[in-house]
Formats: sequence, structure tokens, C-alpha cells
Amino acid sequence: MITIYHWDLPLRLAELGGWLNEDIANWLGDYARVAYQNFGDRVKTWLTINEPFIHCSLGYASGKHAPRIVSPGEGFYECGRNVLLAHARMYHIYYDEFKSQGGKVSLIFSSDMAFPLTDSRDDAEAVEDYFAFTLGQYAHPIFSPQGNYPQRLIYRVGNASSAQGYKHSRLKPFTPEQINYIRGTADFFALNSYSSYYIYRNDSLKELFATPSYEDDLYIGTYTEPQWTIETSPWMYGFAPGLYNLLVYLKKEYNDPVIYITENGSSDKMGFYDEDKIDYYRGYLNAVLDAIDDGVDVRMYCAWSLMDTFEWNHGYLIRMGLYELDINDPNRLIFSRKSALIYKEIIRSRKIDPDYNPELNGL
Repeated sequence: MITIYHWDLPLRLAELGGWLNEDIANWLGDYARVAYQNFGDRVKTWLTINEPFIHCSLGYASGKHAPRIVSPGEGFYECGRNVLLAHARMYHIYYDEFKSQGGKVSLIFSSDMAFPLTDSRDDAEAVEDYFAFTLGQYAHPIFSPQGNYPQRLIYRVGNASSAQGYKHSRLKPFTPEQINYIRGTADFFALNSYSSYYIYRNDSLKELFATPSYEDDLYIGTYTEPQWTIETSPWMYGFAPGLYNLLVYLKKEYNDPVIYITENGSSDKMGFYDEDKIDYYRGYLNAVLDAIDDGVDVRMYCAWSLMDTFEWNHGYLIRMGLYELDINDPNRLIFSRKSALIYKEIIRSRKIDPDYNPELNGL
């Protein structure tokens, strides 16, 4: 499995406008063609672009990631629009020129689960809007029969834009030709998921968000239970039943797609004994099994990650790996954690045994 684009844009292309330039669809198409030509005989699962919501919100809204552009009301939406056009271009190039290789292609979506905080109508609608902005903005144009953005997204951004004096919505519409070009360009639903949230909407949110911004357009608050907090990751809130509920939601919302879970996992402190990570994997894998038992078509699960990785603006401070990387050693030595041995046993035995302990089994 190869991800063609995971946020590392060459500087020259960034100087030409990067993801705010619609020409990037052709640039990424050319790049994908080179990848297909050189590796398509071996690679049969292609992931075009990783997590557009995270990429566009951190790179072009908050400016926390490269290229550090702060444009939460316009750049955020333009980035996402161009991601969809680039993905569609990469998909069509594969099927127009490399179909004989026999592979599959998808975009990687990121989504966490959202529950309404109360039984109020406002909170129920806030959850619908949360999914429309964070997931539906990218999945709906591909997986819905009609294509295009979710109507809730179009409505909220259009209304806010009008109230702010814009002549047109800050969410630039697709042409009918572009809607047709994007629709159906995924052979499976690739999902990265880690967390869950309670969502609410009430008067406490007034004057909380910058205007214009997608946060103001969306206009929701989030709450997490204290026991969901994962101390080693400031952005992660572990609640295994949330993944079950998310998978069931995807089945209903997008006509029972084939789902590949392309990222799921947790961080923990350094050292062999990563018990929190072990509990996370066991809980989330059981949630996946529960979803499969209830008819969700999950075909693949990938742990994130095999070894500690460079976690963008967090560097190596967040340790996601089943194997620990000693970044201070010139040889970059790698050591097994307890979670690696337990995950290995799950794969070997095809069972999630809550009592299995590798230290008691001679490992």
C-alpha cells in the first residue's frame, strides 16, 4: 500500500500557490503517473492523498503545518476543493492508463466519532454539521449518488458568506462537469480514525470563533470525558465504542462501502511497557469486530504505526510506534515494545485475548 501524497509539498510548488492553485490537480496527476509507471507492477493498493481535512485545516486555516497559511474562511475551502480535483485526476489517470495493473485507488479520509451532548435538536443538528464539514466535505462528492458537497455545508457557508457581505459563497462550487469527474473515484473507503467527541451548539459559543472561518461557519463546541484523555497525545481521546458507531454511520451514510481502516492506534510513554497502547488496540479491534458482526464491510485494519515516526510539528515527542525508535542513537536503533508482541500474537492466533501476556509466554 502506497500513499502518494502525505502533506510534503515541494517548495517550488508551494511558491506557485500550492493547494490554493487549481493547477495542482495536473501537478499531482503527473506525479501519480510516475509512481504508477515505476511501482504499479508491485503496488496494488494506491492511496492518493492523506487526510484532506487535517491537511487543509492545519496547513491553510490555522497555519500550524506547512505552508503555515492562515486563511480559515477561504483558503481552507479552496484547499479541500483542489484536493478533490487532484485526487480525481490521479484516479482517472490510473484507470485510463494503468487499469491493466489490476490495482485499486482511494483517497484517505480522516474522521472521529461525534455524539450529541444532549437530546436537544440543536445538538443533533450540530453533529450532522460536524460530519458535513469534517468528513462529508471530502467523502460526499465521491461516495454520494448525486456527488457534490453536502447540502448542509453549502447552506451554512453560503448563509454566513452572505451575512458577512460576500457576493458569492466562500465555498466555491463545482461545475457540473467537475461533479461528474469526482463522483465515484474511490474503489474503497479508506478511513483514519482515533478519537470521539460530544458535540453541542448553544449560546456559550458566541464570539468564540474568528470571522470569517470554517469554525464560525460550523459553529459547534466539543466535549470529551476525562477518562478518554490520552496523556501522551494532546489531540487524541480514546473511546473504543466510538469507532464501532463511526463504522455503522459510514455503512448507512455511504451505501455500505468496502472499508479499509488505514490508520488507528495510540501513543504511549517511551519504554517497553506501553500498557495504555495495548488497552487501546484491544478495545478498538474489538469494536471493529463488533461492527463486522453487525454487517459493516471492513476488509482491512492497519495499526499506526509500525515504529515511532516524525509526527509533524510534534516531532518525535509523540510515540505512536509498536516499536520504539531511539532518535538519539546515530544508528537509529529500534526496540520492540510490549504492544508489538501482543499485536503479533493477535495476528498469529487470530484472537484478541485480554489475558495474553508475552512475558509469561517466553517472549
